[in-house]
Amino acid sequence: MGGFKRLVPSFAVVITGTALVVALGVTSLAAGSVRTPQATTSSEREAGPTAAASESQQRGPRGPRGPRGPRGPRGPAGPTGPAGPAGAAGAVGPAGPAGAAATSLWAVVDATGTLVRNKGVASAQKNGTGDYQVIFSQDVTTCAYQATLGGPTTGLFIGQITVGQRAAIPAGVRVLTRDSAGAATDGPFFVSVFC
Repeated sequence: MGGFKRLVPSFAVVITGTALVVALGVTSLAAGSVRTPQATTSSEREAGPTAAASESQQRGPRGPRGPRGPRGPRGPAGPTGPAGPAGAAGAVGPAGPAGAAATSLWAVVDATGTLVRNKGVASAQKNGTGDYQVIFSQDVTTCAYQATLGGPTTGLFIGQITVGQRAAIPAGVRVLTRDSAGAATDGPFFVSVFC
C-alpha cells in the first residue's frame, strides 16, 4: 500500500472532460431529432385534419349581421351631357281668337277740316291755314299720337305734318300741315291715338 501514489486530476483535465461529455450529448440529441423529408411530410399529412378540426372547434358560431350604417353624402353632379337631336315638328294648333284692335281712336280729315270717317271722335275743325283740331270722346293726355298726310280716300299729299296734345283740352289734339318747303298749307290727313 505504501508503494502506490494517489493521483489527483488537475483543474484543466476536469474542464476538458466535462466539455467532451456535453458535446457528445448534444450530438446525440441532434441526431435523434433529425427527420427525413418523407417522414416530415407524412407527419404533417396525418396531423393536418386534426389541426383543422381543432381550429374549427375553437371558432365560435357566426354572429348576427350588424345594422346598416348611415347613408353617405351625395356626390357632386356630373357634367351636362350633349343635347339630343331636335324632335319632329308638332301639328299646327287651331287659330286663336282675334285680338283687340291696336287703337279705337282715329280720324280721317280732309283739307277743309271736315271729319270724313272716324272711331271714337267727337269733332274735327280747321282753325287756320294748315292748323287743325280733332276732339276725341275721351281724355287722351296720357296717350301717343300719330298723323300721316294723305286721303281722305285715294288722294296723296306731299309735304310735312306734326301732331301734339291740344292745350287746355284733355280730349283734343292739334295737327299742323306744311308743304315741302315748310310753309303752312291746308292738307288732308289721318290721325290716330294709342292709349
